[in-house]
Amino acid sequence: MGKTVEIYGFPTLESADVVKTTLEIYTGIGSIEAVEVKQKNPGDRASARVQFTTRSKVEHVINLANNNELWYGRSYLLARENANDLVQKPRQFAFEMEGVTLHFGCQVSNESLRVLCEMKRTIVKFVKFEFELRTLYFGVPWFGTTYKLQLSNDNIWQVQLRCPRGDSAKSKCPFKLVTGHSFSQQSVLVPIVGPTRVRLITEEYQNNKRLRSPAISLDSGLVYVRRVQITPTKVFFCGPEVNVSNRVLRHYADYIDNFLRVSFLDEELVKLYSTELSPRVGLNGESKTGIYRRILSILRDGIVIGDKKFEFLAFSSSQLKDSSTWMFASTGELNAAAIRNWMGDFSSIKNVAKYAARLGQSFGSSKESLSVPLHEVEQISDIDIIRDGTKYVFSDGIGKISADFAKMVSSKCGYDFIPSAFQIRYGGYKGVVAMDPTSFWKLSLRNSMKKFESNNTKLDILAVSKYQPCYLNRQLITLLSTLGIEDRIFETKQKQAVCLLDAILKDPMKAEEALELMSAGENTNIMKGMLSCGYKPDAEPFLSMMLQVFRATKLLELRTKTRIFVPQGRIMMGCLDETRTLEYGQVFVQFSSAGRGPLGDDYSGTGSCKSQIVRGDVVVSRNPCLHPGDVRVLKAVNVPALHHMVDCVVFPQKGKRPHPYECSGGDLDGDIYFVCWDPDLIPPQQFEPMDYTPAPCMQVDHDVTVEEVEEYFANYIVNDNLGKISSAHTVLADREPLKAMAEPCLNLANLFSIAVDFSKTGVPAELPGNLRPKEYPDFMEKPDKTTYESQNVIGKLFREVKDIAPQDSPVTPFTKQVATQTYDADMEVPGFEYYIDEAIDFKTEYDYKMGNYMDYYGIKTEAEFLTGSFMKMSRSFDRRDDAEVVSLAVKSLRKEARNWFNNGRGGRDTGDDNVFAKASAWYHVTYHPNYWGTYNVDMRRLHFVSFPWCVHDKLIEIKKHKTSTRHVDHDSLQQQFNAALNLV
Repeated sequence: MGKTVEIYGFPTLESADVVKTTLEIYTGIGSIEAVEVKQKNPGDRASARVQFTTRSKVEHVINLANNNELWYGRSYLLARENANDLVQKPRQFAFEMEGVTLHFGCQVSNESLRVLCEMKRTIVKFVKFEFELRTLYFGVPWFGTTYKLQLSNDNIWQVQLRCPRGDSAKSKCPFKLVTGHSFSQQSVLVPIVGPTRVRLITEEYQNNKRLRSPAISLDSGLVYVRRVQITPTKVFFCGPEVNVSNRVLRHYADYIDNFLRVSFLDEELVKLYSTELSPRVGLNGESKTGIYRRILSILRDGIVIGDKKFEFLAFSSSQLKDSSTWMFASTGELNAAAIRNWMGDFSSIKNVAKYAARLGQSFGSSKESLSVPLHEVEQISDIDIIRDGTKYVFSDGIGKISADFAKMVSSKCGYDFIPSAFQIRYGGYKGVVAMDPTSFWKLSLRNSMKKFESNNTKLDILAVSKYQPCYLNRQLITLLSTLGIEDRIFETKQKQAVCLLDAILKDPMKAEEALELMSAGENTNIMKGMLSCGYKPDAEPFLSMMLQVFRATKLLELRTKTRIFVPQGRIMMGCLDETRTLEYGQVFVQFSSAGRGPLGDDYSGTGSCKSQIVRGDVVVSRNPCLHPGDVRVLKAVNVPALHHMVDCVVFPQKGKRPHPYECSGGDLDGDIYFVCWDPDLIPPQQFEPMDYTPAPCMQVDHDVTVEEVEEYFANYIVNDNLGKISSAHTVLADREPLKAMAEPCLNLANLFSIAVDFSKTGVPAELPGNLRPKEYPDFMEKPDKTTYESQNVIGKLFREVKDIAPQDSPVTPFTKQVATQTYDADMEVPGFEYYIDEAIDFKTEYDYKMGNYMDYYGIKTEAEFLTGSFMKMSRSFDRRDDAEVVSLAVKSLRKEARNWFNNGRGGRDTGDDNVFAKASAWYHVTYHPNYWGTYNVDMRRLHFVSFPWCVHDKLIEIKKHKTSTRHVDHDSLQQQFNAALNLV
């Protein structure tokens, strides 16, 4: 244990001799070995680090301080232990072991370790501080040289003593060391290309190397899952990576290491094109390529890694679109077939595509909430009509939830509000349940929600209604332009968006306004808090870098997607009017505001400052949308009986057919709708909606087999023409005088509908040659294709922002000079010095974990990692899908840091700590120039500044207190000055 104490509270800066003489009055002459005195700023109380000769003197001084019996003059002193001695002595180890054999490998079960390498004659040393294991050292011999492997306590998950000294009883927990294998030797996966460093230049190696995912402690509902990426010639082993859990992973949590995500990609690690699996012109009558056969053989034969054989399990709907699937390695008591049997009874489903979709229903990312016994679930009838021989279901995919149970579910899931609607999975049901204040049943479910038989009574939550900002995109702009909205309207909207983005870097009010309207989440709360307490967006380093990346990504979205922010609009979950008040052509829209009151004059409030009810014409649509009839103009009305529905668009259950169906064939099982009440964007024309009746499903005359599902997966990649059809529509709508109303565009819209339904019907959509583009507009940025300058609205919008949208992150690095200029002395709280050592340890750990994650995903800057807005990523990761994974990792890392703050290094509650002094120490070790460059040494990483803002509430309170104190002092001086003038 250490012999050094930090003592704080000397009213003035005293010499080391004076401090030594004073303290030896209490501990005896000759009891002090060394003294170091320091004072942060002139006028501050001074502190001293004192190293005693014995441990008993340390305990005596601390005991005196705790009892307020340690005095210097009229000031009593505070004391705490310091782990770093002033006079370094040879390190004392708690104990040592020599001649140990060290086994490196993977623990594949509770009973065995798969050994990949072993090191004999290893030296093991343990260093303890107080009663905690601090550091574990291994001295590993290698060709005559001993190398040191050092592990801190935080990086050690568990220590198990299998044969402890003095215990002669037979262990009840057998543990076997089994020789492992580094690579799969399955023939279908050969060759496995693993380029080594000697074959690549260092820079290329650094850009493409794969690091192990850092060990961030995960939130409840998150899991680590391993991933394999398979290309035509290579196999990449990734992870473990953060994933949102699902029903299957939660139920089989003890087997999590036996689950594997498998993705099929091309050699550039991007999505496979259908022509790579099935060329339009085959040789020798071959309709499928070797790549198709490779994928199908892997699905059927599985993947062997070590002694585990991973077999096909199932895939969710989103995985199918990304050519990804789940596999499972069988154990003695569990295999993939048993998991599918547990999921439900699918025997009545005779369509392969639908069967596969139902299998994947249990793999949707979700939060587990509460169990609902069957006797607390009400079965209610669907609302439908038959018109012209076609059955339309107004209530397709939606049920009800009682207000009391909605509150319970919200609490269980950790929401700080009660959503009006929940997208759910319950047993074999899927869809949405909307709050019904009059219901006494926990759940009321309809037959349209039931997809298969299941006895599972857990209610899983996939999504909820909430505030979501509204953006135009290229498809919507094309349709609105087709329906008569003038180009100048879109140009004005884009200019307003760009002006607002430019202003956020200089104007705190504009920055706060933009964040409230265009973003949501913890990052927004942190930045709004910083702005509210006086930090300037162009001065404070953390705030500035976050706003710079926010602006840069929004500009990049304008360039690449024409994604224009619309203040008078929201993205909303579709719901049903259970009161039968709304007529055909009407909707009810109530949205939660950003806290600044009304955004226009065409809606009125309900008396709540947090929500507003829209009245008047609204545009309603649903992405993707290619047909002019997909854009509906409806009348928003106020229905008092629906005032409990917030951030939902409520559709009527009356009319000739459902409005959701008119919007790209939508329904109410969780579909999200574009809702806009901006008068400038209400089109003067409307087009008759398209008929979205799906093609008849192909049925089989037997029970669907797993082999048929595997073949369907491979065939989906062959027939996945969604991207091609959408691109062709973009080109032709730009070229044709009638825009999206042109006959070729209408044909493409119909083909797109068939292609969307392929995952449900199994009926493919073929893109004919006469509809394939020969050249592309400049805004699609296809340098390898023949291009032309678009004269329509999207081309104009593109060229307006082309040169101002950055390609790389614009963030200025946090240098030592920046640290010197921006360090805020307001953040220093008396006593923060006591927490400096601990703060350094925590920041080191935080930076290491964050840096590893950034390296793993190829993320260049801290702000991109924190916001999930990436300018560039490693080729092996998907910007869209992996953004969610990174945001989950950020959330978990911040929560882990807050646990450090609340519980201290040893995991004990430190409620008696001065939390503001501790937060001040976190700020100090991050921002003060003396600590610049002391973290991530030799790791080629920048200095990170986000660490203290994990406890942003404490820092903001410190800043507000200091600012208000200055104002009070200033007002007092002003009053004294005015009084003096009056006397004169």
